[in-house]
Amino acid sequence: MKHLTYNTVVLALSLALTGCATPHLMLDRAVVRNATAGTITDVRVLHEPTGKLGKVNFILPRKSFNIGFSGQPLLGKHAIVTWKDQEGMKRKAEITLPYHKTAANKGRAMTLVYVIHPAGNVLVQLEHSSVIK
Repeated sequence: MKHLTYNTVVLALSLALTGCATPHLMLDRAVVRNATAGTITDVRVLHEPTGKLGKVNFILPRKSFNIGFSGQPLLGKHAIVTWKDQEGMKRKAEITLPYHKTAANKGRAMTLVYVIHPAGNVLVQLEHSSVIK
């Protein structure tokens, strides 16, 4: 009888925790936009704590590049973005990743967009997907 009660409590806790879990936001892609007037090189985006990495050798001025993460849930909490500016100076920004509760609840995939600005700061935002399935 004691064993049955323990199993019942474990099952109840498991169901309660599953019901309260925050749904994961699905990504259809992640994009880095170069908002600077020069070419940036050695661009890397590392999601933590998952360790997922996207990278590209260079991005031309005012252009974007898809770095991946498609078809995956957004499990990272923050990102470390590193690059070299047009003068070859190493830059680094650590940013909190956004979450879109409505899209996650509806199972709608979003595009994660990193924008690298001339002053060396990086903004990250979620945009509704323009990817045709």
